[in-house]
Amino acid sequence: MAERGADADLIAQCKQVAFATATTATDATSAARSISAANNSEIGGGAVSMFLMSAGLALVVGGVVIRRGARHVAT
Repeated sequence: MAERGADADLIAQCKQVAFATATTATDATSAARSISAANNSEIGGGAVSMFLMSAGLALVVGGVVIRRGARHVAT
């Protein structure tokens, strides 16, 4: 890609499995299967990251609520 004058964004995008498969596929069925498999593997990572962000947000909100409650009891 670099020898054909591709820019950095295109080269970075080619590192993604689904994009690379779509651009180099010779058979539509096999391309669709490999893109689907790549997308399915990304779903698990996304679910874990969303869970961790939600748990962190719940801890922050809970800490703020507890801290405000402790302040009102002391006064």
